This record gives sequence, structure tokens and C-alpha cells, in this order.
Amino acid sequence: AGCAKIASPSGGPKDLDPPVIVKSVPVNGQKNFRGDKIAITFNEFVILDKINEKFMVSPPMKKKPLVSLKGKSVIIQYNEELKDSTTYTFNFQDAIRDLNESNPIENYQFVFSTGPVVDSLSVTGNVYNAFSLDPPVETLVLLYRELEDSAVSKQLPAYISRVDKKGY
Repeated sequence: AGCAKIASPSGGPKDLDPPVIVKSVPVNGQKNFRGDKIAITFNEFVILDKINEKFMVSPPMKKKPLVSLKGKSVIIQYNEELKDSTTYTFNFQDAIRDLNESNPIENYQFVFSTGPVVDSLSVTGNVYNAFSLDPPVETLVLLYRELEDSAVSKQLPAYISRVDKKGY
């Protein structure tokens, strides 16, 4: 005899919210930054999903920064001297996800400037397949300062971005 039914707890409702940033060092949008490490702390534990495929830096660095996890923080470490008066964008796409339900932070970007101004880094347009006029899948857009046609094979681009599903 007994009045209680023995069962596992339900665990509550399913988590549908992406992780929330509670702090970053430096702050996102920092001006006159010259450090070699960035720490972004979240309200919950996160994972890095396909970080080697999704993570991009614009303007590109000669050596890709190391992105790792420490507790509830994402750490970005690089050993390259930053260009003067340049705005850097670290684009994670949807690689940062919460640990339990894998909810992503969509199109997350961390931005800082080595000068007194954060550049908009804005060039707009759409990319289409010339034969079908459909937006291409997984396409990168590269911008070069050099005008020679060999710049694509001999130089790093000045800026880099990935088009979205609509080609924008």
C-alpha cells in the first residue's frame, strides 16, 4: 500500500532558447582593441558544431585563430599582429549551440576595431547562378584591394563573407 507512484521526474518543458551572452572580454564592438584573446561567456554550457567549417574571420588572418571552450565560455586565441585601423569580424554562423538541446545562435558575429571607428563592413548585393538564376549554396564572396586578375591566387582577400540562402 502506498499513495505515491514511483517515476522519473519529467525534466520540465523542452528548452527552445539559444544560449545568451552574459559577458565578453573585450565587449562586442570594442574600439582600439589590441589584444590576442577574446572570451565570450554564456548563460549555459555550449558546444561548437562544425567550427572548422563555419568559423570565418574578415579580413582573413594568415593563420586561422584557435577557437576552444572553457567552462561556459568560447575562447578565441590568435598569434598574429592585427592591422592598424581595421575592423575585424569573427563570424560563427550557427556553430555555437547549447549543450542539451543544440539550439544555435543564428548568424552570430563578434566585431572589434583596432582603430577609433568600427567600420560598417557593408557591401550589399545578391549572388545568382548565371545558368539557372538560383541563389548558389555555400558560396563565399571575397573582396580584394588589388585590381590584378592574379590577386585571387596570390593575395589574401581584404574581406570575406558567405551568402545566405537567398544569395544576399
